Amino acid sequence: MKDGDLQVRPAIQRSIAGDGAIVFAPAERMGLEGSVSKRLGSHYRSGRVDNKRKVKCWTESALTLIGTELNKLSGAPMALLARQSEEGLSFAGGAFFALKDAQRGFLRDRLAGLAADRSPIPALRKRDGFAPAAS
Repeated sequence: MKDGDLQVRPAIQRSIAGDGAIVFAPAERMGLEGSVSKRLGSHYRSGRVDNKRKVKCWTESALTLIGTELNKLSGAPMALLARQSEEGLSFAGGAFFALKDAQRGFLRDRLAGLAADRSPIPALRKRDGFAPAAS
């Protein structure tokens, strides 16, 4: 987990018993991505091991699809998303998505009339690979 360029290493070393709301409430309050846990009674080992589980916190937001691009590492399609506020649109991030042919065609048709030559967010206008939402 990174906070800017600063490496952050959470060090909560106590057990928490309870339902999901009790377990995830501290992580959500701190704005963390989620929680990593290990099986009760197992010893801690660094790195990838079978006895640890990473579970992400969930949030729901109403976002605007402002474009698409291909992920530089995997080549998978990504939705470019923005959040609307009183100041206008601000970039919220990207999300991978997968659609079947019929769904992809439906989305392409719905967005065709909304296509623009450039991003509605100035900071993204110079972004490599930016494609308007209809592409």
